[in-house]
Amino acid sequence: MSKFRVPKALLLSAALAAASLHAGEARIHGFFVQPELGYAATDFQNFGSQTEWNAWMKQMADLGAEMIFYQWTVSYQRQADIGWYIDAYHTATGDYAFYTPNIAPMSGPNGTSYSVYSWGAPTPWPGTVNQPGGKESVDYLLDAAQANGMKAWLGLYLCEKDFCNWWDSQDVDDVIDQNDSVAIEWHVQRSIQVAQDLLAKYGNHAGFGGLYMSVEPANITFMGSETRKVLASAIDRVAKAVHAAKPGAKLSICPFFNTALSTAQEFGSVWEYVIENSDLDVLMLQDGVGVEPQTLTASQDLVSPWYAALRAAANKKGIEFWGNSELFTNLGTRLNVDLIPSTTEKVTLQLETEAPYVDKFVCFAFSYLDTMKNTYNFSPGVLGAKYEENRAQRAALYGGLKDYWETWKATHQTAVATRTRPVGSWTAVPGGALVRWNGKAAAWALFDEAGRRVVQGILEPGENALGWGPVAPGRYFWKAGGETRAVPLL
Repeated sequence: MSKFRVPKALLLSAALAAASLHAGEARIHGFFVQPELGYAATDFQNFGSQTEWNAWMKQMADLGAEMIFYQWTVSYQRQADIGWYIDAYHTATGDYAFYTPNIAPMSGPNGTSYSVYSWGAPTPWPGTVNQPGGKESVDYLLDAAQANGMKAWLGLYLCEKDFCNWWDSQDVDDVIDQNDSVAIEWHVQRSIQVAQDLLAKYGNHAGFGGLYMSVEPANITFMGSETRKVLASAIDRVAKAVHAAKPGAKLSICPFFNTALSTAQEFGSVWEYVIENSDLDVLMLQDGVGVEPQTLTASQDLVSPWYAALRAAANKKGIEFWGNSELFTNLGTRLNVDLIPSTTEKVTLQLETEAPYVDKFVCFAFSYLDTMKNTYNFSPGVLGAKYEENRAQRAALYGGLKDYWETWKATHQTAVATRTRPVGSWTAVPGGALVRWNGKAAAWALFDEAGRRVVQGILEPGENALGWGPVAPGRYFWKAGGETRAVPLL
């Protein structure tokens, strides 16, 4: 990736690298991956060495990616689905981790105790943790992120079967019954356990970026004035546990929407409440264009109102808001999907349409353009039947997005701000610098005339340079530290 450059006379502090340089950029900053689609020890044929992991993640870095979201690190598995594994390695129905967990069992509603097992530890599979030179999948992942200059966000927990099935709790009646409550509470408690365990093990790793709450709330169950309180409480309890375990660590979540179920404004009001009543750090939004391609075309845009509504909700408390442009398209229907890789033209339309509302993009999922992996050896899911067949489409999407990234780098320059005096105006200029910030470490943000925050970061004492990505022409306002008003950028 290209590096941020200013004249040599300007010495950029470490805070420059930490500041958000990409707000509003119509490009991909990261990818989701689902570990059970083979991106783990369960596919030791492709992921049995650090070299293989590094090369795989380099594909993402070569597209400009700075982050990878490992969608979950622990998931519920039952005898009916992995009986061959349970019989071979003497485990049981329960939760399975892509690292060596240190998590106490939990009791289900029937009194059964459910333990957390390591996928790789009991096996003789090459490259797994108890083999010579082997590691757990999360260790490989974090080391590969570090090697490629990226950050890995670790997903917490997901159950999609039996009493704890998250999707069964997403009812059309907007009523949370006893079964729904069991599933939701199970996710909260297990997510807290996993978060605490991951932070203890990996919180100081150079490749660690943050945590991701793996459940996906939709505009269906939590829309009412009472049910939204349940969602806010669930997120808040996990977020508070994360912040208590490691101050400064971030928790993110990525809901989705169905345009037929509510208005964008109604969904925005839900998230305004959730954000106000929780310690959530990063809100993302799936654009749904992969599942329902007709919602965004050259002549129709049903997506922007949803991004505008959640951007406004995020702005109320000043948390980060990221986009998730789906990298697949659907030849079927919402209820009977037939998913294949999208096209470069479609993905760039999504990025360019949604960029004005978001700080960054983390897109689902890299599997739709992965040119190194040709089959899913463990859990095919909805992709398995056509994955080899669609190899050429994956390669075309990867190549198109690679060209897009190279063009983007060549045509965008970085702007920085110069403050001319301790109290006064600021000017956005290419190649300038922030002369000095003598106050305490403080958050800063840049807003456009419509009041939308387009970039944010942290000022450190003695800061002597500050940067952000290119912004459209117009008047902007800058706010930092204890200032109660936004200072205009002229």
